[in-house]
Amino acid sequence: MNHQSDSVESPAPLEEPEDTENPPRNIWPPPTVICHYMPGLKYHSGYQFSLGFKQVPIAGLKTMFRGGPLKHVAEDVLKLAMDGLERRGYNETGFLNPIAEVVRTGVTPAHKLLELYNGEWGQNIDHVFEELRY
Repeated sequence: MNHQSDSVESPAPLEEPEDTENPPRNIWPPPTVICHYMPGLKYHSGYQFSLGFKQVPIAGLKTMFRGGPLKHVAEDVLKLAMDGLERRGYNETGFLNPIAEVVRTGVTPAHKLLELYNGEWGQNIDHVFEELRY
């Protein structure tokens, strides 16, 4: 199976609107929460976060954010999470391995399933129930 993340085109970078005084109010998580944990992001407007949340489900980690792909932010967040779990001392960093693989390759579990669905499974959804059962 070939899992190349190059199949999704990157959207245009997030642009600042002319009216920066009145950004959208229905943004979750609030930028202030994100910026508390990632100070490097504190200069982003609510508008940028709002657009990012709309583009990420389409382009994933290729979403352009602050002059580069969102993958760089994901790498920083993953490092914070790994470091935090290591400091706890319970050897829980292995739980982040699936996320680390997505950050490294850009291929999500959904991409893998779609490839199977459109390929080997012949667009038969019944196979997903066999593949994902516990």
